[in-house]
Parts: sequence; structure tokens; C-alpha cells
Amino acid sequence: MTVVKIENVTRAYGKLTVLKDIILDIDDGEFVVLLGPSGCGKSTLLAAIAGLDQVQSGRILFDGQDVTALEPGDRGIGMVFQSYALYPTMTARANMSFALRVTGVPRQEMDERIEWAADLLQIGHLLDRKPGQLSGGQRQRVAIGRALVRQARLFLFDEPLSNLDAKLRNEMRNEIKALHQRLSATFLFVTHDQIEAMTLATRIAVMNEGVIQQLGTPDEIYRNPATRFVAEFVGSPAMSFLDAELSNANGNAVLRLGEQTLSIADYAFATPPATGTRKVVFGIRPERVAVHSGPADGALRARNVGLEPHGADTLVWLDLAGQRLTARISPEAARDLPPEPQLTFDPVGISLFDPQNGVRL
Repeated sequence: MTVVKIENVTRAYGKLTVLKDIILDIDDGEFVVLLGPSGCGKSTLLAAIAGLDQVQSGRILFDGQDVTALEPGDRGIGMVFQSYALYPTMTARANMSFALRVTGVPRQEMDERIEWAADLLQIGHLLDRKPGQLSGGQRQRVAIGRALVRQARLFLFDEPLSNLDAKLRNEMRNEIKALHQRLSATFLFVTHDQIEAMTLATRIAVMNEGVIQQLGTPDEIYRNPATRFVAEFVGSPAMSFLDAELSNANGNAVLRLGEQTLSIADYAFATPPATGTRKVVFGIRPERVAVHSGPADGALRARNVGLEPHGADTLVWLDLAGQRLTARISPEAARDLPPEPQLTFDPVGISLFDPQNGVRL
């Protein structure tokens, strides 16, 4: 188990800066997920922590020890790759033991570690097979086993589930989460898949353009996104965004959407808004929109544009003041939906953003 500290790490390739003054603290035994789109810098950060890529400034510390200049083999990490990185001519057992043989671990201890990892991952019956005789999920378990036998201080996962089909991804997610709970080890996991991040992480670091936009628990990231990018990237279906005008007089905050107004007196502003009016972006999660067939207190009028049935629920596409809004409702409610329904909004699901920099207000 290890405490990881990333201090002002920067990495550039020519004129392209892919990591910009990254600061990140990972506590002992945490499961932290680096989440973001392709090219955001998450895999580069993982490679820097592993020692596979050198940073140009800043420090990387494990338990207070500066490992920035250490070779990968001297950092005490176990790494699992997207491509499995198994030797095709070796058996699963030989793949798992390769690093142990190179470092001179005694045979008896090596066998004990392999049997322990194989039992933990339920792959004992696969140890004498070669990678070509294994399914994708089995190969990934062997790759994880290879990391486990090293008795690493830190486990790094670089998009390990990307090559698996949907059913296997679900199974492996559950297995990796259970593995973390059994080992109580420090895990750092890279993915572009928000479902993986939300289900696995104790905390998520959402990255974009080489910057950590927000670090928090899955619930914090979902309920209180720090930026419009985070709000847009996390959540399916995505949050709806509408241009609005915020008026504040005597502490009474009101949004104007077209010709209609919405009181947001209960909204928790990061900084109390100044008196007067300003342009904002109004964000709302689809499940926080209540769609009414008849009049409702404080409701806004909208136009029903279309329905998208999903079986257990239905998405409703709505036009509010000439802007698109999505709501998630039951199939029963969708059947009785009028052409011009009334909308109310759960205050918990509302987010306001600065239209210029996208920061949460």
C-alpha cells in the first residue's frame, strides 16, 4: 500500500504540452480513476508515474520518497495494460513468473505467489495454457495476476477493459473492484468510460487538455460538476444546457429562459452572486426534470419534440424557449404526454456555469 503525491508535473512533446502543472494526492488504499477523452493526458500521467515517460518539471513521490528519476523496475509497481502484453509463446504460469525469475525470486516463493494470485483470480486451471488458448477475459486475468505476484506497492491500470465486449467488461469491473477490496492496495486506473469510473472509483480525477478539471467522489462529480466540461462528460444521457439570464435582487435569484422565469432561491452558489443581471448557462440532468400533463406550481411551458423509448424508461426531447432539453420519464407517463407539457426542476439537479470559462457558479 502506498501514498502517491504528484507535485506540479508538466510534460510536453515539442510545442504540445500534454500535462500542465498536475497536482494530485492519492491516499493509501484508494482506488483513483483518471477519466477523460482521448488525448486529455491521462495515459501520459500514468506512464510518468510508472516511469515509462519522463516529466520535464515537478516531482512524483511514493510514501514521501522521490521516485521521479527512478527506473520503472525500481518503483515497485504492478501494471496492467490495455493490450495484455503477454508473451504469446509462454504459458500463463511462465508469463506470471517472468519478472520474478529475472529478479531472482527463489523457486518455492515464486510458486507460492503464483498459486496465491491464481487462486485469487480463479485461473488455476489456466496456468498451463498459452495466451492464444485463452479468451479475452482470461488473458486479462493473467495480466492482472502477473502484476499481483510482484507484490507491488502500487497497481496501475491503463484502459484494461477496452478490448473486452460489454458482458466481459461488466464481469471484469466487478472482479477488479472485489480485488481492490481484498487487497486494500492503492489502485490508479485510466479510462475514457464513465461507467467504469463511477462504479470502480473511490475518487475520480476528470482530465481535459492536460489539466485535472475536478477531483472528487463519484457522487460529487455527478451532483456538483466543477465545470461545464465535467457536467457534459459525466452522465448518460448528458446534462442539458440552456442559455439563460440570472437576476439577483435582495438575495432572490431568478433565471429567465425566454419569456419565462424560474426561481432558484435554493441554489448553492460557489460565490454569492452580485446584485443585477448576467448571462449564465443553465444545466439540468434529465432525471431531475419532472414533466407534467397539466398545470403545476412554478412550472415552465415546453413543447414535446419527440420520444426515445429505452424499455425501462423513455427520453423526452423538449423545446424550452427555443432550446433543446432532455427529460427521463416512465413509459407510462410518456404515453399520456401532451404536445405542450409543463416542466418543474429538482433544485438538486440544477447547475449554473459561466458562459465564458465554463466554471460552476
